[in-house]
Amino acid sequence: SSEVSGIDVSKFIIQAALGELNELPSPKNTGIVCGYAAFYLPPGEIVSVDGLNEVKTKPYVHNHALASIKVGMQTKPIEDKTSRYCLTISAKNRKEYELKRQEIINSLNIRVKTESGIKGPIWE
Repeated sequence: SSEVSGIDVSKFIIQAALGELNELPSPKNTGIVCGYAAFYLPPGEIVSVDGLNEVKTKPYVHNHALASIKVGMQTKPIEDKTSRYCLTISAKNRKEYELKRQEIINSLNIRVKTESGIKGPIWE
């Protein structure tokens, strides 16, 4: 479904592109706060990964881009936002979202061997 918060996103985009949009749609309050946690990995070789499965299986983590992270993986130089790893997080409110985001940051321990030593994720 292309519906988000009661808005048909596909219809909205088509109407906006065709100049047929007379007013902005009003989103419905779903009672859920969503946000994301994103990090970069420094260039080098991943030497250890802890907490990955724990983070991926949390019921409030959605649409994560963590499947490719493995020990021995060569990480590339950071070029732009496409170099980052993101996870979508859902919560009841902003405070709970911030707590869950911090829990993910604390749980995910990725160590990368770089030219200047062992480094971890660079969180946004």
